[in-house]
Amino acid sequence: MAIAERSAAEAAQRIADALESAGISHAIGGALALAIAGVPRGTADVDINVFVPEDRLAEAIEVLANVGIEINAVAAAARARQDGMFVGRWDGMRIDVFLPSIPFAHEAERTLAGANRDR
Repeated sequence: MAIAERSAAEAAQRIADALESAGISHAIGGALALAIAGVPRGTADVDINVFVPEDRLAEAIEVLANVGIEINAVAAAARARQDGMFVGRWDGMRIDVFLPSIPFAHEAERTLAGANRDR
């Protein structure tokens, strides 16, 4: 496995910037989000929630691939439909991408939208 060229936090920022530029609603999750909430925990991966309907999934995958994340688009789309998530790799770093497949995800998106309006 290759050694990651960037930290998980740096990778998350670059991913977030790319999704933001593409107008794709998203939120960083996992240990990175937990650290911001005040409970630091080491991590070597990025968990990201991408709030797109199925008809925009290919666009989200393309944005992530253009950042440099290795994703098999066909396999990722199939896994997203089956499991509500897919995995990519960026210089050896695991990138877990979660889609709105459960009611909680839609509530998180609604909360995120409200927080963004209040900025």
